[in-house]
Order: sequence, then structure tokens, then C-alpha cells
Amino acid sequence: MLVREWLFKLELWFQATRTPRNQWIDQAVLLLEGTALTWWMHLHSQHAQPRYWNVFVLDITETFLSINDTRQARDSLERLTQTGSVSDYIAKFTHLLFRIGDISESETYYTFKKGLKHHVKIKMDDLDIQYNPGDDSLRTLQRAAQ
Repeated sequence: MLVREWLFKLELWFQATRTPRNQWIDQAVLLLEGTALTWWMHLHSQHAQPRYWNVFVLDITETFLSINDTRQARDSLERLTQTGSVSDYIAKFTHLLFRIGDISESETYYTFKKGLKHHVKIKMDDLDIQYNPGDDSLRTLQRAAQ
């Protein structure tokens, strides 16, 4: 599982179980295995483990998020085209966005539109859906494409 997905699931679990935020790190490290556990053991032995969740998230993400993974996700997003339903395309697109994390709103909008089937793009143009910063244009485009 990718580090961002793991962290997201943890946060969902902590919220669902109403785990106090000051216990999130203690709970999370109980689930570490392999290299991640070794990383934590090293931090612990150096008395350098983070005490705040946001610092833990930053540290574990920087340590285990592969630059290659982000690059691969960007490359996959660039090549992604709609081959089936719009819903399937949206699911694949959203998954790749999550793996990238730091993509701009305008790049997201235009990349999404570029990958749509030709007839769907024509429909979008007929509806005159334009990118407008801060207007959640991608969601508007996604709804109209379905």
C-alpha cells in the first residue's frame, strides 16, 4: 500500500473510532512493518521520533514516498484516456491525482478534459464549460461528462 493511502486510511479509522489526536502516532506505529518499522526503531533509538501527527505525516511521507512513484503517477495521468465509461475514467483519474498530491487545479482540469473520449469533449465544448479558478470547474466538468 502506498504511504498516502495508508495515512488516509489511518486518519479515517482514527476519526471513526474517535481516537484522540494525541494518540494517533502511538496507534499508527503499531501497524508499521518491515522497513517502516526499522525506520521508526531508528528514530526511537535516537529519541528523534515526531510528537505531533502533522510532523509524523511529513516525515513518513518524505521517507517512504518514492519520487519515482510520483513521477510514474504523473506519467500515467498524462497518458490516461477514457476507454470505458466516464465513471471508470473519473475513478482512475482520481486515484492518480491522489498519488501525485501536488498538482494544480488548472492542470487537473485540462488534463482531465484532454483524456476524455472525443464525443464527450465535443459535448463539453457545446456546454461551454470553462476553467474558472476557485469554481470547482473539474467537478462541473465531471458531472456534465456523465
